[in-house]
Amino acid sequence: MVNTSAGEEFSNEVFRQKLDGGFNLKLGTTANLKVTMNGGLKNKTSNSGTFSSLLLNREDSAALLKETKNFRYLSEESKEQRFMISGLYLKKLKKAGRTFTVGLMTSLEQLQMNAQLKSNTRVSKSELDNENEDIEQDKNTAVSNQGLYMNATYSEPVSKSLLGKTAIFEEGLSRMILNASISKVFCKENALKISLSGSDLLNQNVGFTRNTSGNLISQQRFTVIKRYFMLALTYDLNKMTAQ
Repeated sequence: MVNTSAGEEFSNEVFRQKLDGGFNLKLGTTANLKVTMNGGLKNKTSNSGTFSSLLLNREDSAALLKETKNFRYLSEESKEQRFMISGLYLKKLKKAGRTFTVGLMTSLEQLQMNAQLKSNTRVSKSELDNENEDIEQDKNTAVSNQGLYMNATYSEPVSKSLLGKTAIFEEGLSRMILNASISKVFCKENALKISLSGSDLLNQNVGFTRNTSGNLISQQRFTVIKRYFMLALTYDLNKMTAQ
């Protein structure tokens, strides 16, 4: 004869709060300050319990009886807090395109968790032969992280000397790209259109970029499509009328 039974019960509760905010402050005509902040709170509680039972009974000459019972209970409780605030200051200098920025960010994270485990296993083979195993554990965790970050950036516009010719590079980056197109429509409801377009009529599209770093000027070349013409014929099916 074999008899088994099992049961389980659990519960979970979660509570969250979150807050976001920010503002943008203009400091005159050349400066700007942007501040953003966000924070959150999270509380979580969970409980779970399981029970199982196994009974083996054999009635014959070898008479065998064995019963196993197991109970397990686990509870967890955690609290989590997060907060972050950042600020960005932007200053435009006198020269067009020249800017200076300073960024500052601070953050705080805290986590506390408490967990408890209880377990009992009992094995009975006879009234005098019993085995018990009890487990009881507690786990406590506390984590705290704090951070402070800062960066500063200075931007300088590309000078005309970089765009023009140099002692090493005979080509300049100054280009005038001229495109043109012409089209005409035909048929009823102007459903048919023929168009002719030309790109880079002056044939000045050159594939290269130039960068500077300190006293070093580097140039990279790549393949591009220069002057070309394209003839297109387009028919709009949406303008067809029912006969």
